[in-house]
Amino acid sequence: MSVDLSLLRARHVALLESELARLVDELKAFGAHLIVLFGSYAQGRRDLFTDLDLLAVIDSDEPFLQRLATVRGTLRPKVDTDLFVYSPSEFEEMKERPFVRHVLKMGKVLYVRE
Repeated sequence: MSVDLSLLRARHVALLESELARLVDELKAFGAHLIVLFGSYAQGRRDLFTDLDLLAVIDSDEPFLQRLATVRGTLRPKVDTDLFVYSPSEFEEMKERPFVRHVLKMGKVLYVRE
């Protein structure tokens, strides 16, 4: 039995697209100030190994790891997703660190709350 890789790829790409839209909507519902897509998908890669990489800034008093668990548990991504959820104060502290600078430079801002 042969596997049609082009069909699998097309299905995965469609799922990535629909999940990205859903995750952005859900993060907005959390009250996100900022949502940035970065990584391979943001750079245009669309294959079976592509995942979603998102950075979001959300008001929260929860510690970082607890906040991440809360948001991931609510979102339940249907594709591999790397998600970084910072509070506004954490984001201000992190903006000059290499990782966040790279995300902001290379990523695509999907949402900014006005």
